[in-house]
Amino acid sequence: MKTQETTQNRLWINDVQNRYRILHQKYLHCTDRSEASYLAAEMRLLEAAILGIEQGATYGICISCTDTIPAERLAILSWTLWCTSCAAEQSTKTRSLQELLFPLKLAYILVFVI
Repeated sequence: MKTQETTQNRLWINDVQNRYRILHQKYLHCTDRSEASYLAAEMRLLEAAILGIEQGATYGICISCTDTIPAERLAILSWTLWCTSCAAEQSTKTRSLQELLFPLKLAYILVFVI
């Protein structure tokens, strides 16, 4: 069982690193700002996955709840560290923080930029 986990993790890290290299090349040659922003965000997610793998994450196991990540999710997002439920929770937390910070950003723009 341990050998199979090690092989899966090795394939996982190779997949994530290859995806990162492809995105990085696209990013370097990108002239569209919105596309560059999207590519940079995806590269940050891949960097987080690489860090997670290096720190002991196991392919197909959610780092938050330790449930198995559905095969359908892994087929689409091979680099994911979270199951569907935990990813949704992470997204909600991020969105809540952004909503909390929005008035502060707006105030900064009104005071310092305008």
